[in-house]
Amino acid sequence: MLCPECDARLPQNATHCLECGAAVTLSAPPPVHAQRLPPLPLYNEPTPRRIPPYQAAQPLAPVGAVPYEPSILQQWLERTQRGQVSQVSSNLVVQLIYFVLVGIWFSQLWIVFAWLISITVIGLPLANTMLRFLPMVTFLSTKQINLDPAHSDANQTPPFGLRVLYFAFAGWWLSLVWLQFAWIAGITIIGLPIAEMMIKVLPTITTLRRL
Repeated sequence: MLCPECDARLPQNATHCLECGAAVTLSAPPPVHAQRLPPLPLYNEPTPRRIPPYQAAQPLAPVGAVPYEPSILQQWLERTQRGQVSQVSSNLVVQLIYFVLVGIWFSQLWIVFAWLISITVIGLPLANTMLRFLPMVTFLSTKQINLDPAHSDANQTPPFGLRVLYFAFAGWWLSLVWLQFAWIAGITIIGLPIAEMMIKVLPTITTLRRL
């Protein structure tokens, strides 16, 4: 804006000139046509909600009902679809090949070596550890044989002197015979439970330790 008298620059919406004091007539604002204005929204339109697809309601099991368990055939079909059956069968084939080619004779050497260590008396802990891993040596199995009893009755265990005499006259050779029978039962496959039971009672056969 400029002053009409002295052409001095005026601030916006000034009514008098700051230089000469002349009155300034403000120009009227341009007319506004109501028809050209956009319509004002009277309310906020709701956002359309996404309706999920229809899902059938699952029937509720009655109180006290036995939970559903798939049958063995259904479990086998599910494992077949996931490709687990082929993996298990391939592992079984590898174990059988290892047992036939290596496990039979290597387990015999393992048993004899563990027995030689055990008759030194001081090597009994190492011999027990070797016998725990006998399933892995024979069949590449991850199962271990537990030779430590869950509870031992010390009152029924024979005196230490009697156990020493028994080991010196019978225990050292009888334990080898016992292990050989356990080995024969194990290599028949169907006698594996018997072989495991015989190995578990081996401490009693060797030193009369009560389980």
